[in-house]
Amino acid sequence: MCFGDLYDYIQTLEVPISRTDVRAKIRDLLPTKPFRLLVSGLNVDMMLGYYVSARNTEHPFVKQAGTAVIVIARENNERWRRIVEFKELMHLFDDPWESTNNADELESLLIGMCENVETHRTEQMQSEIECLWMAFAICCPEEKRVELQQRRSDEEILDSGIAELLRIPERWVPFLFVPEYKDNIGALIRKSRQAR
Repeated sequence: MCFGDLYDYIQTLEVPISRTDVRAKIRDLLPTKPFRLLVSGLNVDMMLGYYVSARNTEHPFVKQAGTAVIVIARENNERWRRIVEFKELMHLFDDPWESTNNADELESLLIGMCENVETHRTEQMQSEIECLWMAFAICCPEEKRVELQQRRSDEEILDSGIAELLRIPERWVPFLFVPEYKDNIGALIRKSRQAR
């Protein structure tokens, strides 16, 4: 199963999209990729959450859970928790070479993202970007997104109102309406279905 299947399922839901429903559907779609969600005291100035692959057998959370782990900062408010959880859940759809599997790989990824802003993206960098776009896609069914885009264009609703409706941080709302949105999501769906 693939991200495209999750995307299709999201189209049947009402907003705000339930995190519980998303987790349940991912477990249904990916029965061989179990995961646990943990809330932990992270420094939110540095990290809002992260995904730990089950292949990272030295990580204490993986040792404890015996499976992949998604760690969300306790200090996140509900809106940040939703978008961060959705984004980190999307890593479950990654191919093994797209994941970081230990602290050294994560550090290299973060340094690379800071140093190589306009140069080659590694598979891990590309995965981070793709997971964020997938998170946007599961925050709002396409029919609702188009409706909100029209209402926003007609100045019937502000970004703050859309953020309240979707229960996501207001700073991410404009990304739902960028001209390349449909192309980006379409490419991710096609990629996921080709990889089956």
